[in-house]
Amino acid sequence: MARSGLAILEPYCENDMRLLKSISNSIFRWFNEPITKADYDDFYSLANETLWKAYNAYNPDMGVSCRTAN
Repeated sequence: MARSGLAILEPYCENDMRLLKSISNSIFRWFNEPITKADYDDFYSLANETLWKAYNAYNPDMGVSCRTAN
């Protein structure tokens, strides 16, 4: 994807990754289990990795939007 395509990630990454953290936190709450700081850091790292993989696999020609739910 072209470098200008990085704009797709901006809503997730701006403001110290606020949107990605919010999405991650809602998933963590879904499990309804206490999460240690170390576990949170591991899961948040996986969320970052998943976002990056999704960005690299994204193909706008498939007709699917990569917009946030805002």
